[in-house]
Amino acid sequence: MHLITGVGVLVADLYNPKRILMGKRKSKLGNEEWSFPGGKQEYGETILSAAYREVKEETGLCLDKLQFLFTSYDMVNDTSYTTHHFLSKHKFDGLFCKENREFSKWEIFDMDCLPNNMFLFSKETINYYRTYILKENF
Repeated sequence: MHLITGVGVLVADLYNPKRILMGKRKSKLGNEEWSFPGGKQEYGETILSAAYREVKEETGLCLDKLQFLFTSYDMVNDTSYTTHHFLSKHKFDGLFCKENREFSKWEIFDMDCLPNNMFLFSKETINYYRTYILKENF
């Protein structure tokens, strides 16, 4: 069995938190599925540093603040994933990477019109965000 610690960051529009940024994955795990920026924590890195780094590498965004949401534990094949989920509110001005080695494109989705093919870990974050964050603010 393999153990992987990672991060995922839901980036919501600062002025309309029902608008969120998602990318279409290009990887073995979740290929062609929509996901939030995130990835593996590197050796010697804190989970916060990993979250900031992954968002910068994958989207080009420099986030101001991250809010911890929750930690999930998932088994996929012979790998155990511990994922720390975060939220960041950011002004969407369209200045994020369109494509990189991990994502084919980035789009902004309304929470009422999300894609059907979402990455497992992103589904967990969406459910938490809807239940605990949006409900409190609207």
